[in-house]
Amino acid sequence: MKLLFLCLLSCISLVSFSQKKKKRLSLEEQVAIAKIQEQEAKKNAQKPLTLEGARLPKFNVLSSKEQLFFDTSAAPNKPLIMALFNPGCDHCMKTLQDFYKNLPRFADATIVFVTGNNLWGELKNFLDLAKVNLDGIQNLIVSADHSDVLKDLFEYNGIPQVMVYNREKILQKVYYKDIYMDSVILYMNK
Repeated sequence: MKLLFLCLLSCISLVSFSQKKKKRLSLEEQVAIAKIQEQEAKKNAQKPLTLEGARLPKFNVLSSKEQLFFDTSAAPNKPLIMALFNPGCDHCMKTLQDFYKNLPRFADATIVFVTGNNLWGELKNFLDLAKVNLDGIQNLIVSADHSDVLKDLFEYNGIPQVMVYNREKILQKVYYKDIYMDSVILYMNK
């Protein structure tokens, strides 16, 4: 028992001595370490499905036309643009109007606007206020999440959150709030 006690005291002494020997970091070194830790935290905070290079996740949505649309419903070998939005958001309405006005430029793409499943009842009013008529339009879908995919995609950095996937359905770019059509077209064609 005495031997165990002496070993324990020796270990405690060694640990406290080794801690006293540690070099103090300069202010510059501390700031540099803090910046690295902050960058790592930001990187780790991002969701894997929103990192460039991620594959389009499996999902299904209920469209404003009361039709189910699946990730596999998107035209093969054509870009897909997914816009996460809130029907009460002015930025979201402007973004929908911009895509609608530029539909000929997105003829080869599928554009899916997705809101939370609990907001499906707001879609008709949203479309009316935006003055967007989707009759006869196949490549612009305004919908509500029916598969609970939003929790894995939405990053809380601003709405709308527009995600641009290329022909292989690989994420190329994520935009928040202000979206520029020329930039979206550039990334969807990568």
